[in-house]
Amino acid sequence: MKKLFFAVLLIGLIGTLAFADETSTNMYVYAYLLPNVSVSAGNLDFGTFIPSDYTKNASTTISVGASSGTVFNVALDAGQNYGAGWRRVANSGNFIQYRIDKPLGGEWGDNDYNNTYIYGGSVGGTSTGVLENLTVNGSLFAYQANGVMPTGYYTDTVVVTVYY
Repeated sequence: MKKLFFAVLLIGLIGTLAFADETSTNMYVYAYLLPNVSVSAGNLDFGTFIPSDYTKNASTTISVGASSGTVFNVALDAGQNYGAGWRRVANSGNFIQYRIDKPLGGEWGDNDYNNTYIYGGSVGGTSTGVLENLTVNGSLFAYQANGVMPTGYYTDTVVVTVYY
């Protein structure tokens, strides 16, 4: 009886071992870190002017912070007083034209994105992970305040958008 039990046990173990098999596959694990992007812009302040200044220049900075390796473009819209093909500062329905130039020349706009200002495109870059400062150069055509314009503040608002 012991031999029979041992034989049945041995056959059962061999049978179990013979049918023990395995298969496997790969499970791929994905995670995508979204870029963390921020933007801030200083005011473009032309200061005080008189028509004989002819053209008044000013500059400021747009700062872009983004995760390292993030490709971005900074676009500037036409401003809220856009008209007759120009960005304009306004005071009580009176306008003075101005332009905003890119750091390396040419007008800064958004013709490659929203196309509100067709005369200039965005400024692009790839972030290194540290805050990047882009110089904004502006020119106000002061001669247009030809003595009939009221004194006071002339203002405009330009939307700065980072595409990434």
